[in-house]
Amino acid sequence: MALQNILSPELTLCHIAGGSKKRLIEKSAQLIASQVSQVSANQIYDAIVDNPVDLLFFLLVPENANIGHLESLRLLAEHFSNPEFCQKLRAANTAAELYSVAISSI
Repeated sequence: MALQNILSPELTLCHIAGGSKKRLIEKSAQLIASQVSQVSANQIYDAIVDNPVDLLFFLLVPENANIGHLESLRLLAEHFSNPEFCQKLRAANTAAELYSVAISSI
């Protein structure tokens, strides 16, 4: 499985102004919910961690999902464990560039 199978250009967001981590996650959840009619922003927004965050990846899993999403999680864990991949994502300046880097890396 490749990242382009679970990532779409219209849901790739880059340099979202948010102020605080909490506000950034709330805003990201609202933007995603506006594109995915099956979920609300409240369903997406779950928890806030105490560690600094500069890369966010939301994986929405339907309530009745089978184990297919575990392969997506494995793929994401593999990619985000690679410092070079993360650095390329951090260097992206636009949503299109971020999407391109994400699907072409590794």
